[in-house]
Amino acid sequence: MTEMEDLIQLFKTCQQAMIDQNTEQIEKILSHEMQLIHMTGYLQSKEEWLSDIANGQMRYYSAKNKAIQELSLNEHQAQLTTLDYVRASIWGSPAQTWPLKTQVSFEKINGQWLISKQVASTF
Repeated sequence: MTEMEDLIQLFKTCQQAMIDQNTEQIEKILSHEMQLIHMTGYLQSKEEWLSDIANGQMRYYSAKNKAIQELSLNEHQAQLTTLDYVRASIWGSPAQTWPLKTQVSFEKINGQWLISKQVASTF
């Protein structure tokens, strides 16, 4: 597997862990300072996001990839832009399928790629 394929797989692993509510798995693949910017513009810390997943405030049911729009890579940083249909219930809303464009930033820390930032918007 190429390094680019590894990064795509890392993002897919994160998505599956979100669906499984496996916050321990998610914790392992996020940098300590990871931030999530929601489509509303809300900036959420890693700790708050993991807590919301664990307590069901953010419940993910499925994620189906439509396209990988962009992937750029250098020695210590990478960017991935992906289009996915994500079915979720967020902060008490009824479950619905969102067409999400996610810009994912990765950092290589101690030889391991970690997700350092995610910015979600709709497409």
